[in-house]
Amino acid sequence: MKAAIILLEKISPYYLSVATRTKSFSREALMKYGIFAELGKEYAIVMQGPIINKDNFTIETLKLYRYVYPNITIVLSTWPIANDHIVKQLNDLDILVIENKPPAFSGAANINFQITSTAGGLHALDKEQTRYVLKTRADQRCCKPVDFLGYMRMLQDWFPLKDSSILHERLIIVSLDSFLNRLYGITDMFMFGTLGDMLLYWDIPHHELMPDMVTDNPEMMIKNNTGEGYFVNHFFRKLNFSPLWTIADSNEFLAKYFCVVDKEQIDLYWFKYNRYFESIENRVQKDFNNLVRRDFIHWARSYMPNDR
Repeated sequence: MKAAIILLEKISPYYLSVATRTKSFSREALMKYGIFAELGKEYAIVMQGPIINKDNFTIETLKLYRYVYPNITIVLSTWPIANDHIVKQLNDLDILVIENKPPAFSGAANINFQITSTAGGLHALDKEQTRYVLKTRADQRCCKPVDFLGYMRMLQDWFPLKDSSILHERLIIVSLDSFLNRLYGITDMFMFGTLGDMLLYWDIPHHELMPDMVTDNPEMMIKNNTGEGYFVNHFFRKLNFSPLWTIADSNEFLAKYFCVVDKEQIDLYWFKYNRYFESIENRVQKDFNNLVRRDFIHWARSYMPNDR
């Protein structure tokens, strides 16, 4: 492998490196991970989306999470499961499984599937017990052997929410698929917050019609009300926030209500699309992803001037 990388570097304008991650979690593979038994039913993980059967990815991810967090509630909010073996594996891991009815209309970018599975998982939680929730996807995995739930809760304490009568705590998002110049670009992949705040963000009506494109400017993607933009625009209304559609206003919005975690801090792995290439920047011309990734350092620069 090293020889192949050396050869590729000779013909490439880039330096190359390799990252390896465990595929499946035997008892031996789990030994490098800590067990955070002090986190109890006040914490929950809601994993949403279709089960990824390749390499048993979703089940292995849940196996890891259950080992690391033996006492929290873990929900898999997905679609009807026909495989009895998968059902048994989930039961053995003490996973609360929600088999949602697929929506009749998918909505733009399958947004109604995400609304159904995310809201369905959140509503399945015990509202008397559950205080903090991580929403994640069935095709993603936090690979780093750290207490990622405790870390995100710690960020909420370090950067307390101010001047908001609607949100209870800051919402924590991840840098993966988050871009610096995408105005109000709140990624819909990964979010941590109080249960009430998460329901405020995710429990919204289904898309009924395909929205018209307002602009083809990638910086204004959210304005088109498609994909994550549909969630963000609903969130604007719930906060009584009127966006100015400027970089300064966008940065202030994120600084006030959110915090960004670098994906490397938790080693969030996405088992999809360009998973073989993990460059921070994508500079493909005229591509909606032709934007520099928004990292914690960018968020912090926006946060600090007014110490929100």
